[in-house]
Amino acid sequence: MSDLSIVRLNDCINWITSPSRRWSVFVANRVGEIQRLTKVERWRHIASPDNLADKLSRGINPYDLIEAKRWWNGPEFLKWDEEHWPPSVFPRLDNDLSEQRKIRIAVSTFHPCIIDELLNKCSNLNKICRIIAYCLRLSKIHREHRISTFVSAAEVSTPLDCICRTMQQRAFREYEALAKNEIVNTSSNILSLSSYESGLMRVGRRLKNSNLAFNACHPILLPRKHILTQRIIEREHTRNLHAGLQATMAFVRQHFWLLSLRYGTWNITKMCNLF
Repeated sequence: MSDLSIVRLNDCINWITSPSRRWSVFVANRVGEIQRLTKVERWRHIASPDNLADKLSRGINPYDLIEAKRWWNGPEFLKWDEEHWPPSVFPRLDNDLSEQRKIRIAVSTFHPCIIDELLNKCSNLNKICRIIAYCLRLSKIHREHRISTFVSAAEVSTPLDCICRTMQQRAFREYEALAKNEIVNTSSNILSLSSYESGLMRVGRRLKNSNLAFNACHPILLPRKHILTQRIIEREHTRNLHAGLQATMAFVRQHFWLLSLRYGTWNITKMCNLF
């Protein structure tokens, strides 16, 4: 028997003694039928010295075939009880087995962001800033010399910048280019707005020559339809006694430049029962 035939025989035995779902559709259907009609443990592997087919497959003289008792009578172990038959030992092929179904697994990495979780769980932006301020006290960089029980107004401003910075990194593809002082893609829809200052994307405009405060001259750039954008509009709307559309937009623009600000503000003021 040729080496190829031995390989194919081992394949067939591995097919039958393994779950049919491992194989391609053609082989799986036939293996499943064999396993349904027969018992897998009844299948045995006949070693090459006891295999009668080897006589013909390897070639034999007809005169010698007449004297071949094993060809006419079968192997000796057939005369014994089945429990005394030689063990059915065959090579188990786990890898590189023909007709094995290819399984492709797509893996994606997910990096949870605590700021996104806070924005989704808590509707009060001031409360979120206080939570992050308490967390930043663990860092020596943001820790004050005198730590009070309550969060000061100065401590609240730092968490808000951290929230905006994290959001910009996740929402704007241009953030990385600006951080590296590289040229922003000309197809960007914020090309005429964006500038980079102290780790934040801000709007660069002619107001830098005015006497207005720095945040009013260069408001922080925020995307449309983001949970942080909604929380900022809600905070300004509530803090200014449920102001109307134009007034709320004016208060927001003192510190932030929101894309599609009018649409987002209109949705929030429309839902306000006190307006």
